[in-house]
Amino acid sequence: MSDPASAEPGMVLHRRVWRETSALLEVLTPGHGRIGLVVKGYRKRRQMNGVLEPFRELQLSWSGRGELYTLTQAEPVRGHWLLSGQRLYCGLYLNELLWRLLPRHDAQPEVYTLYQHTLDALHQTDSHAATVLRLFEKHLLMLLGFGLLLDYEADQATRISASLNYRYDPEQGPQPTRASDGINGASLLALHQERFEQPGQLADARRLLRSVIQYHLGSVQLHSHRLLQRY
Repeated sequence: MSDPASAEPGMVLHRRVWRETSALLEVLTPGHGRIGLVVKGYRKRRQMNGVLEPFRELQLSWSGRGELYTLTQAEPVRGHWLLSGQRLYCGLYLNELLWRLLPRHDAQPEVYTLYQHTLDALHQTDSHAATVLRLFEKHLLMLLGFGLLLDYEADQATRISASLNYRYDPEQGPQPTRASDGINGASLLALHQERFEQPGQLADARRLLRSVIQYHLGSVQLHSHRLLQRY
C-alpha cells in the first residue's frame, strides 16, 4: 500500500510500548480505516506524545509501506472529548471494539463518523449511556455488513410477535423458542425502532448485541467488558 498523499484526520484507539524505545498505535481514520502506526523514539518525543491520546482528533502524517507505517507528524485538530467515570469506561469499550472488530486498511468513513457522534453523545451528561452504547453496537454491525434482522423472523416472511420469545442466530436471524433464555419479541422490536420504553428491553438488547458481537469476534475477548457491569 502506497504512502498517503497528504495528512489525514485520525483518532488513537490503542497504544502500547513496542520494541523498548518505540510505541505502536492503532488508529482509526476515515480514508484508510484502521491502521497501525509506529512511533519511533517514543520515549524521547514528549511534545508529540502528549497529543497521542484517546478521544482526541488528530491530523496525522505517516510514511512507509506494508502492514505498519511510521508516524511522522501528529497535531491536534480539536480538544478532547472529556469523559469521566463510567462514561470513560464506555469510551474505552468503543475503542477496544473498533480495534478488535475492524480489519486493517479497510476505509470506513461512516464508521469514523458514527464513532465521533457516539463520543458526542457520551459527552452529554443528560444522555443515557447504555442506550448510546446499544445504538452504537447496532449501527456498527450494520455498517460492517452484519446488520441484525429485528422486525421479521429468520424466514424473512413472518413478522416478529411481541408476545413470543426468540433465539437469535447471527447468521440467519430470530427464530421462535420456548427456552426461558430467549429474547422477547417486544425487545427485538424496541431495538429495531430504537425506543426502549418497557423494563427489560434495554437489558435484552445488551444481551443480544453482545452475543452477536462475540460471534464475529470469535475467540477474542474484550477486556473492557469487565469495566461495564452496568452498561
